[in-house]
Amino acid sequence: MAKLGFIGLGVMGEPICRNLVRKSGARVIALTIDEQGMARTAERKLEVARRIHDLAREDYGLTPDQLIFDALTFTLATGEAEW
Repeated sequence: MAKLGFIGLGVMGEPICRNLVRKSGARVIALTIDEQGMARTAERKLEVARRIHDLAREDYGLTPDQLIFDALTFTLATGEAEW
């Protein structure tokens, strides 16, 4: 059975990534969230995704097929004035 987990660059991102990937070899859904919160523009989403990619590859040895990115675009359809 395939294993799957979620990570972001927030406070819990690193320990979650470490536990999921190093111990179980799980695939990881990477959310475009960092220390500043959810990335809201296309530019910020790409910036955060690149940071996650680089950290996951360099610090945790993940392969490209272990990373699945979620740019959190659902928020645009909420109808809230902010979006």
